[in-house]
Amino acid sequence: MSRYHTLYNAGAAKFTTLQTNATTSVNTSITGRRITVLTIGAHFMAMGTSTVTATTSSCVIPNNSYLDFNMTTGTHVAFLSHTGVNHVTIIDAD
Repeated sequence: MSRYHTLYNAGAAKFTTLQTNATTSVNTSITGRRITVLTIGAHFMAMGTSTVTATTSSCVIPNNSYLDFNMTTGTHVAFLSHTGVNHVTIIDAD
């Protein structure tokens, strides 16, 4: 990784915030190779090469946490809130 890092590219968004709930899985596609996931509220998370759905048997992300993931461009990530309406922010770490 270069020690010079451009925080914002004028042509591409560097983060997205998803509103999640406990009844419907929210899916998004990843364009970066590395992402950071920040959660407000506990979430279930699923990853795949096409549209995926998070379920209560998916990977658990704890409340108020952040995790880094190495991805491939085009990977889909889905989140399902453990309880109520919450938020997940995905930051492109490239």
